[in-house]
Amino acid sequence: MITRLVLLGLGLVALLPFPTALLAEYASQPETVALYAGTLAAIHAVHATLLLLTQRQVHPSAASSAAAARRGFTAQLGSSVLIFGLSVPLAFVNTAAAMWFWITLIPAHYILGHYHRRRPER
Repeated sequence: MITRLVLLGLGLVALLPFPTALLAEYASQPETVALYAGTLAAIHAVHATLLLLTQRQVHPSAASSAAAARRGFTAQLGSSVLIFGLSVPLAFVNTAAAMWFWITLIPAHYILGHYHRRRPER
């Protein structure tokens, strides 16, 4: 299971130059914006799934600071999946708005990172 997810993640990352080149050339086309956002959402979803599945093998103690940092990073990946996933249908309504929506990653990651740094250990 883990090996297949790693290979899926590597395959998606290897394909990333294609939607990136399409976006650079055809940014006004909703299909291009949706393809790029969907690809990034899929990559982040695979990485978040891998982090969740391997949590106990890497950090047996949930109270360790490394495990807490890993949970924070997983939450940030989850927010990336949500934001890129929501921008896919938005691209078919307004392509510029969908691309501007990606900028919400900055405050989302900052807030999640700040929350996990300030949260006391369990």
